[in-house]
Amino acid sequence: MKSKKGDLYFDLPLIIIILFILGYAMITIYNLTGDRTEELGQKQQAIIDTSSISKESALRYLDFAGKFVGEQAVYGIGQSGGYYEEPSCGNYLGYVLWDNVNEECFPTKESLNEQFQPFAQNYLNSYLAAYPDLAASITGYDYLFQIIGNEFYALPLKRVAFTLKTVEKNAPPETAEEVITPEGLVHFTDVCSQTGGCTLTEEAYKLLLRAQEIAQKKGVSLEAYSTYRSVEKQINIWEGRTPENYKQRFPNEAERRGYVCYPYGDDVEQRCSHLSGNAIDIRFKGKNAATMTPEDWTLLYGILAEAGWVRYENEPWHFECCSTERYARAQEEGVTTIV
Repeated sequence: MKSKKGDLYFDLPLIIIILFILGYAMITIYNLTGDRTEELGQKQQAIIDTSSISKESALRYLDFAGKFVGEQAVYGIGQSGGYYEEPSCGNYLGYVLWDNVNEECFPTKESLNEQFQPFAQNYLNSYLAAYPDLAASITGYDYLFQIIGNEFYALPLKRVAFTLKTVEKNAPPETAEEVITPEGLVHFTDVCSQTGGCTLTEEAYKLLLRAQEIAQKKGVSLEAYSTYRSVEKQINIWEGRTPENYKQRFPNEAERRGYVCYPYGDDVEQRCSHLSGNAIDIRFKGKNAATMTPEDWTLLYGILAEAGWVRYENEPWHFECCSTERYARAQEEGVTTIV
């Protein structure tokens, strides 16, 4: 309304409209940002951490791994007679049989290109295990591997994306969760260094947790790096389709059996203890086979034995429990280490 000369003008409807707009804007901003509890700069620091040198190193590692993967895949194809899985013609003394009349048993340029894919995927997954952040973002199955002319290519089918890791103020620490698989096995991530987690029977997992409690009282911590394996995984190890290259290093099957369990036959699940979910390869957290000292192996043996495990005498990192054939013999003989 209009006031006397020299007074201010007050437009009540306009003021109400302005207040309404400001209120609506505040509600919209609040809905977009939510109830923030993190400290100032926490999200910005997460961005810095995610784009730090460690991530750049991981991506450089992925580039270099791709080159080695291609070479290993070509070598693996040659060592396996041109086939990732044994063809219908079978093998003789470990060598794939070829039949140039039967296309299924005679590799061609096209079939070799097809076989290159699973070899390369398997090797890349092994390399990715060294970088959990990478393995959580991408796998060998997210790449298309091809041989074109005399060169090989790895074409990504998706982008590599790192997740921002932020921790809310006063948030409780994360706790490990175990999941029961359809086979009745326990899948867990604590006491485990395997990418994607480890798997054991429920009884074996409880004994592992018991061993961890004993270890922590002695000032050390355990990590299992090999647990349950499928028959397919055991076959890949035997056939030299993993970075260990057992078949290439030990072409003689009799000699190879001293290092890898023979994965064929009706009794394979009884002979190969990892297939039972009651066997582990284990070491102290932060160490590997090269840095574990004789004293470390002795201490590890004492901890696992106290928890109820039996050690395979030829491998100081390998322990079994529960219902394996080796464990049953050890129980019968009253010992905690056995061949």
